[in-house]
Amino acid sequence: MKQVWIAAVIFCCIASTANADVLRIPLSKLTPHKSVDLRCVKNEYLIPIPIPERWEIKNSAVSISYANSANLLGDKSQLSVKLNGRIIEQVKLNPIARNGKADFNLPIALMKSGYNNLTLNVVQHYSNDCEQYCAPDLWTSVYMDESYLDIEYALKPVPLKLSDISGFLFDPKIYPHGNVNIVTENYNSEMLTVAGIATSVAAVKFDYKKVFFTSSNDVKEGYDNILIGTKEFVENFLRQKQIDINITGPFLKIIHTPYKNGRKDPLHGMLIISGNNQNDIKIAVETLADMTIPYPDTDEMIIKGLNTPEIPRYSGRQVLNAEKIYNFKNLDLPTRTFHGFTPMDMDLTFRLPV
Repeated sequence: MKQVWIAAVIFCCIASTANADVLRIPLSKLTPHKSVDLRCVKNEYLIPIPIPERWEIKNSAVSISYANSANLLGDKSQLSVKLNGRIIEQVKLNPIARNGKADFNLPIALMKSGYNNLTLNVVQHYSNDCEQYCAPDLWTSVYMDESYLDIEYALKPVPLKLSDISGFLFDPKIYPHGNVNIVTENYNSEMLTVAGIATSVAAVKFDYKKVFFTSSNDVKEGYDNILIGTKEFVENFLRQKQIDINITGPFLKIIHTPYKNGRKDPLHGMLIISGNNQNDIKIAVETLADMTIPYPDTDEMIIKGLNTPEIPRYSGRQVLNAEKIYNFKNLDLPTRTFHGFTPMDMDLTFRLPV
């Protein structure tokens, strides 16, 4: 009985982690630098950690590889790690063992969906008396390509609301890439146009981050799927998977990805784009592409009509018009406080029409 009980415990442990994935992300993938030099008496470097809405974080840790100056005072110099403004842990900088590695667990309670701020902070001194604030001896280098973020997560069920297409289904924070499969009835010129628009919509909502697109005649497991076709094709396709729907016009709907024998995958979604004819399908996909107001908190919608506004000349992302005044906030430059003698730079990016 004891052996049976032990085997049962082992099986439960394996089952409890079967649906969890573990990612190891080099910090150099989250920053534009392979190494960062933290100089002066006090300095810090912020690393944004993207957490998708569909991830449920189980465990998280960070491993920091660094080297510091041999002239630091070990009892007055330290490296600390903060998560969203709260200090997680700190280590002393040793002038004798100048190459170090520090491992920290990140509290799950502090991690939220969106971008989390992981801040590396140093306080370093080379003298007990007066010292230059930014003396050459005051430095610590963090090797981003040898430092890692480990995240264990499980996928949350996809909410059946069209309003969650952007923030949940096609989320640019998904790492290392998104997976989208296009399912269509045929590949004539009209259907290729619609499929191309749908693919572009997904790419835009992913903010042009890496996405793997595939196409097939059936659902692809482990992917979010987009089903495109006429009323007859879509209704017959879903009926084979024991799902009945009624399409009466330009149609958008989200369901859990269906498989054979009525099995569904609640962790992945299927976006349906359909209509009574090719014109209805075109209206549905153009609505998906052009709609700027929030989608409804329902799983489906019938589009009564689409009026596309006239796009002004020289419009586009971060393109400035000579006759307008722009706030920095509208150019993706939020309020920022600069600390110390050598604060981090911030870039203001904009484009001017030719």
